Amino acid sequence: MLPLAALYVALCGSVVAAPFSVSLPVTPKPWERTAAEELKTWLVQAAEDGEVSVGGCEGVVFHVGDTEFAKARGLVGLEDERWTIRSFGGDVVLNGGGSHGAIYAVSHFLEDFVGVRFWNDNDTDVPEAKSLALPALNATGRPVFRYRDIYRCGDPAKATPRFAMMRRLNRNGDAHVPQELGGEFTYGPPYHCHTFDRMIPWKKYGTEHPEWFSLWEGKRTGGVESGQLCISNPEVRALLLKILRENIAKGDAAAKAKGVPAPRVYELSMNDSKKYCQCERCMAEVAKYDFSGFYLNLVNEIADEIAKTRPELYFSMLTYLYSEPPPKGGVKPRDNVIVKLCDTRSNQAAPITDPCNREFLDFLKSWRAIAKNLIIWDYAISFVNPSVFFPFASEFAYGETFRTFHENNVFGVFLEHEYPYTDMYELKYYLESTLFEDPYQDANALIADFMDRYFGAAGKPILKARRHLDAIRKARGAFLTFMPPAEKFDFITMPDLEKMAALWDEAEAAVKDDAKRLDRVRRARKSQNSMMRFRLNTPREMDGAFVFDAKALDCGKGPAGLLKDAESPCGEAIRIPVDEANAGPFGPPLKFGIYDRPSAKHTWKGEFPSAKGEGYEWFEFTDVKTPKTGNNIFYISDAWKPNMVLCRPGLNDTNCEMRICAKFTGPRHHHGSKAENEVRIAQIVLKPIPQSNDKEKKQ
Repeated sequence: MLPLAALYVALCGSVVAAPFSVSLPVTPKPWERTAAEELKTWLVQAAEDGEVSVGGCEGVVFHVGDTEFAKARGLVGLEDERWTIRSFGGDVVLNGGGSHGAIYAVSHFLEDFVGVRFWNDNDTDVPEAKSLALPALNATGRPVFRYRDIYRCGDPAKATPRFAMMRRLNRNGDAHVPQELGGEFTYGPPYHCHTFDRMIPWKKYGTEHPEWFSLWEGKRTGGVESGQLCISNPEVRALLLKILRENIAKGDAAAKAKGVPAPRVYELSMNDSKKYCQCERCMAEVAKYDFSGFYLNLVNEIADEIAKTRPELYFSMLTYLYSEPPPKGGVKPRDNVIVKLCDTRSNQAAPITDPCNREFLDFLKSWRAIAKNLIIWDYAISFVNPSVFFPFASEFAYGETFRTFHENNVFGVFLEHEYPYTDMYELKYYLESTLFEDPYQDANALIADFMDRYFGAAGKPILKARRHLDAIRKARGAFLTFMPPAEKFDFITMPDLEKMAALWDEAEAAVKDDAKRLDRVRRARKSQNSMMRFRLNTPREMDGAFVFDAKALDCGKGPAGLLKDAESPCGEAIRIPVDEANAGPFGPPLKFGIYDRPSAKHTWKGEFPSAKGEGYEWFEFTDVKTPKTGNNIFYISDAWKPNMVLCRPGLNDTNCEMRICAKFTGPRHHHGSKAENEVRIAQIVLKPIPQSNDKEKKQ
């Protein structure tokens, strides 16, 4: 027989009546409804038959939002994002300020008093149902950072704003947070970063007005990743102001149509490129004010103009790459300008206060002294393949780093942590979002608690492995920026990997009978496994060429798999089950290429010619270009899956001859064939073309 609370869920989809009850305002706001729904959803799972008592009182009534009960006790009209949990006998007020406070009150009640843990999008733990006997309740708080944003996924459709709100974030990357979840820290059009090309596109104006764009090494160039604007040009400054006014009007109109608050922040930010303008006029301004001061003068000028009619608006800018150092010449940001200071220089695995990160800490202190509104744009992963998959124990640096941010007048943090398959993503995301709210918590205690609750009996050996990883990084002085090449991970030796592998084996054995936790351990172990594969499966060098056998290509993700194959010249192959993987794009003709993740560009594309038979054949290609970053992904099909790593020193920014040993089977490639539709890759050989023959390098 179903317990009472479960029966209500089965019949109604939500709890409409139970031993506890939920009271809302007469006309609840959308986010108050959400808060009540979350409370019911999780509390009914944790309270057997819905039995809850508070301070010895049963028949508990939870008053969510600006209820009459809360008003009578002065628990409405709180400051923005402050939350409060207060019991009065059997009545409990769960409320807060602004459009997020009530949701935060509910999530804190569930976490702090009921024991629910919202770990990440995929994992929420609810204690085994029992009668909940809670003490009298009196708790309140407010997130320390006013702006809290983790950019978690390149595809907004895969992100979950509802979960982000339960983790008390007030923005969720590009995934829009609707009003029923309290809305978000909103930017007006066109975007929250790299807006110069979105406002004055190179593709639209480059031919007619090349003088509007950066003069780089004697040529005008533009585009998000290929250049900047010539911001000393008066026409450019006037056009930016005009377009910004138009964007503000669009933002107001869109908000009015949706019945939501209008955006308060508009972005004026440089492109994602180091190719600044080298014209005489721009460089004269740089000499006086440095890059950041020159850029800040532009933003100040535009912010002053808009403030004459719209004083409530703010204008944000990136200080990024060459513009991170603080300005010269007495330039200061206006009070309606937000400076987003990017950290592309620090060692992610060390606290910002570590001597190795002194350069950026000095930048932070200098900006703090002049900027009223300061946001840190930081990174939580590496962006260079294959190091994007590699382990580094940055979790031990978060507490000190985030405290230092707050102590230096930072009001918000934007953290790039896109890919959920990166190193210890679940732990790091939980820790990041928790410390965004209060960086003065004991980070080591939070890590230990996570290990114990999330991994169970596997937690202790995993923590030992992570501590070892942190210790060898410190002892060997490893420096891991946001784009570290694979060789930066040489501080992890094979004996280290073997020692940590033994601890991971111990962790798996400890939860072998617990399917949920075993899956968590295996997901968390992927970065360790990736590093081990990289060390074991290196390409052979032969006659000036790099020979990638199938084992060296295996990246352990996607539909491909490594298998034994007696017909392969190396005895193994990457098998791509075409019909299982993604039947549509798998030819013929079968397309493939090399892709550079940081610049989001293909450096080379090709097509396999028709296969002669169903056995292995060698296919040859010339003038194959590899990326400058060494982030070489060889992908097959228009779906870009599977992708295989071709990253090794000596193959960066190089023109090569490529030979691929592959076979194609099945009716998709051979009419009338009875075999399965498969592609198998046995070897890829890349031979750099000598510099004397490389026309591009000659130029």
